[in-house]
Amino acid sequence: LSHAFCLQGFPEYVISVKQKQTELGQQALMVTAQQLVQNTLLTGAVMYKTLIDQVIYPFMQVATAMTATAKLYEVLQKVQASVSADKTPPKTVQTQLSRGFCLSIPELGELLISHEGDVVFSGSSPINKSVKITAPRQVVLDGVNTKEMELEAAAAFITKNHSGKIDTLHFKANRNADDTIDNALVIKNEAELEIGELTLEDALLVNSRRLSVTRSMDLQGGMFLNAGKFETTAKTATLKDIAYFHNAQNANFNATGQVILHTGNFSNNGNITAQDLNLVSSELVNNTGTIKTQRKLEISGLGSILNTGTINGTSGNVYVYGTRFEQKGYFFASEVNLFADESLLIKKHKGTNCTF
Repeated sequence: LSHAFCLQGFPEYVISVKQKQTELGQQALMVTAQQLVQNTLLTGAVMYKTLIDQVIYPFMQVATAMTATAKLYEVLQKVQASVSADKTPPKTVQTQLSRGFCLSIPELGELLISHEGDVVFSGSSPINKSVKITAPRQVVLDGVNTKEMELEAAAAFITKNHSGKIDTLHFKANRNADDTIDNALVIKNEAELEIGELTLEDALLVNSRRLSVTRSMDLQGGMFLNAGKFETTAKTATLKDIAYFHNAQNANFNATGQVILHTGNFSNNGNITAQDLNLVSSELVNNTGTIKTQRKLEISGLGSILNTGTINGTSGNVYVYGTRFEQKGYFFASEVNLFADESLLIKKHKGTNCTF
């Protein structure tokens, strides 16, 4: 279990979907659902009871696994098919299609499981439970409003037109995924999500519409791509060891507190605002949009730092460190400190106190 949950206790429900083969070599899934029944942190006594522990595959002979508090059943659809042989008239027959499986737990709702191992978790009513979901492929959160959630999957998608709300979300990319781009938490372009505390490990975070983080944000590894509206009121938002940070044209990144951003490549074509911004790049900083801070802006680059947009420190201080700084845009601050090995100033720059 992750440190995120260990700090607050153990999840009340643990849902696991794993790929396996039957004894006949048929591709199948092992579905396990457990419920926490005892958690005494002082003595370290933690006990779960198993609600469901079932191997599933299309048209399985045992159609339903059921306990007092959970049910797992196959979703079958009746269809008509037309069958014909040579020189014989078509014959209509009744058959069935398997759409996957449904895991129903009253306190959580329904989870749909595809034959490939994708999980869809829907919920319109608030769920005051903590849950951990492990899946070999994608987890789709369809308007979920829940307390604490830990996801370990190849990817997680936030969908639908209405807003979702998760008090604490911890997402860890499934290391079994072959393609790094699949290791992603994606807020799709019709979705909005509010998170109290967000923790990501080695994942690509893609925001296409609106993502709000209110109390705590900790991203370790992976990439950050914002094409919509991202906002955080966390005292400190941390993005460390990020391979690539990109804020797209017309996108907004708004932080009322401090932002610590350590990345390989930094690209901003939109608008970034923060009280303080500590930006460290090991390769390239390229700003064609607007970066605005209220108090302090530090930019450090082992490679080139290029500004063809606007850097606005307003009444605060701006510090630039690195190998080469090219200023071809607009640069404002009450105090400007340039400590780059080489600085090229072509367009407007202004500061009450300038140090070069």
